[in-house]
Amino acid sequence: MRRRFAVVMGILMILLALTACSSKTETKPEPNTPATTDTKTEPKAEPKADSKSVVPAAQPAQPAQPAQPQGPAFTQEPTAYPGAKIQVDPGKGTVGTKVTISGTGFPAGEEIDLHWKTFNGRWVLEEDEVVFVGPRYDAVFEKLPKAKSDGSGSFQLEYTIPEDFGGVHDVYASIKDKFAARNAFNITPSFSVEPASGPIGTPVTIRAKGIGYRQQLAQWHVAWDNGYTGYMTAVNTRGSATAYIRMAGPAGKHVLKIWRNYRGIPYLNPHQGPFGPLPESTFIMNVTEGVYKAPAIYADPKPEDTVRPAPEAKSAGGAKLKVTPEKGTVGSKITLQGEGFSANQPVKLTWASRQGQQITATGLREGFEEKITELEAVTAGSDGKFTKEMTVFDDFEGNHRITAENGDKKAEAYYSIYASIVEFPKTVKVGEEINIRMKGVGWNIQGKTYAIVYNNKYLGYGCSFSTRGDIDLRIPAAGGPGVHIIDLYPAVYEGKDPTPDVYSNANLTYRYDHPGSILPAFRLTLTVTE
Repeated sequence: MRRRFAVVMGILMILLALTACSSKTETKPEPNTPATTDTKTEPKAEPKADSKSVVPAAQPAQPAQPAQPQGPAFTQEPTAYPGAKIQVDPGKGTVGTKVTISGTGFPAGEEIDLHWKTFNGRWVLEEDEVVFVGPRYDAVFEKLPKAKSDGSGSFQLEYTIPEDFGGVHDVYASIKDKFAARNAFNITPSFSVEPASGPIGTPVTIRAKGIGYRQQLAQWHVAWDNGYTGYMTAVNTRGSATAYIRMAGPAGKHVLKIWRNYRGIPYLNPHQGPFGPLPESTFIMNVTEGVYKAPAIYADPKPEDTVRPAPEAKSAGGAKLKVTPEKGTVGSKITLQGEGFSANQPVKLTWASRQGQQITATGLREGFEEKITELEAVTAGSDGKFTKEMTVFDDFEGNHRITAENGDKKAEAYYSIYASIVEFPKTVKVGEEINIRMKGVGWNIQGKTYAIVYNNKYLGYGCSFSTRGDIDLRIPAAGGPGVHIIDLYPAVYEGKDPTPDVYSNANLTYRYDHPGSILPAFRLTLTVTE
């Protein structure tokens, strides 16, 4: 009996020990699931990053991800009306597709609100536009026409798909702000090109609708005769892109092709990829004899129309400063006029700019600080006024603060520089050097780089930051005798987001979707002789 009791007690002790051990075993957490705006799952708050913490190189610290908003009440599932369903027919198509939105299983005689989920896109820049981050999108819900269920709880209405980003757009049905049902429509991209015929140099407009908001679908590329030209995006323009190129020779048939990829170059077998084959995107271009009538050098849009408003000028002690004109190019003559300064006293004049070298491969910035240049001083007259003429010296595109000061009297004014072409030969022999000189090019990450495209083929880029707005291009004349086109497009030098990879490539959508501010493209026509 005692032996049996001892055996039982021994077994119990073993079981207790095993239980104790198992209670110390860690349970691995489930991987985090991204929060969406149409679910009730509460996202877990990420810990705030501690700038003083030290993390081993093998395990780099990751930035904290902010909790995403849950979205409006009418998007919150589960449904308040079991059995309610909506259908969008067809469920896929291009911008302009006419669809029927129908519903069944709703309470009879109820007014039903319908909403379309879309996004507002923007390019993000940080640190006074020194750092380019990439595109970001914020969800918005737009009201569709209201519907009313009939006696059987059904409704039906017609709707035309608006210009919007490509991809899936949820359609929500709700009653009195309570979620009832959801379906979706998938916008597919479409393209058009015009004109299809014209002589060398003819402006060509490429229009795209339904460019995506997902990074894999947000960047499209243009090729001319199987040579890369540049890219198109539609972040600021809700999925509708307008790109501009020109007809390149020689006379005859040429092929313009639009490709998809987020890695900076075309992806050539998309039919085998996860997003399927391309929509119709091959266009035959007929280049006719002759040359399009236009100046040998022109900009689109006019550079003076792209100047951003200057900051508010400050003053003290009743002094005033005026600069005439208020904007222009490097080499322009300007006049400074001051009043309200101490009579018969010298007035110190300064000019504000930027200085630095370049962004290194490791991302370290060498410069970008403000640089103050002291101008030749003037002396105020007996009435406290002065006038000074000067020539604008080499400097960056943008607003430059000019300050006049004597004693406690101080005044500011701003002069805005915009880019220009100051040298271009127009005619050269085959193999000779083409010297293109730009002045007044920008200093920030999205303004200091221009991509050079020769006969619609991307060649490379030039950068102005370490040369105070000056780009001196020297390239050989190629392509044989005849007329050739050279186009200089704004480009983004580099940034934080690895994709979409827009870096240093020609932005063909420069007019409406360049990060930070709109910049001009420069169009040059070159004659090459024997």
